[in-house]
Amino acid sequence: MEYECPLCNGLKNIEVHCPECHRLMADMGRIHDYYDDYSPYEPIEEIKLADGFPDNTKTHQCPHLFICVECDTKEVRLISEWSEEEALRKE
Repeated sequence: MEYECPLCNGLKNIEVHCPECHRLMADMGRIHDYYDDYSPYEPIEEIKLADGFPDNTKTHQCPHLFICVECDTKEVRLISEWSEEEALRKE
C-alpha cells in the first residue's frame, strides 16, 4: 500500500504557531528538500532511510520544516501520511 503526505500533495493545510512569538509559521515543505541540491529529486522512501528520523518510513510520516516569518524560529513537524484510501475518503 502506498502512502502520501497530505501537505505535500495539497490535500490538507495545518496551522502551526511559533513557540516563541505565537505567530503563524510558514510550511516550507519537506525537510529532505533542503539537504543538498539533488535531494528534492531523490526517491522519498530512500531519503527517509537516512534522514535522522527513526521509523518515519514504518510509521508513514513526512518531516516538514516550518519557519516563523516574524522571528525566524524553525521547527520540524512529522506529518502523518495518508493511504490512497484515506485520501479518497477525505476529498
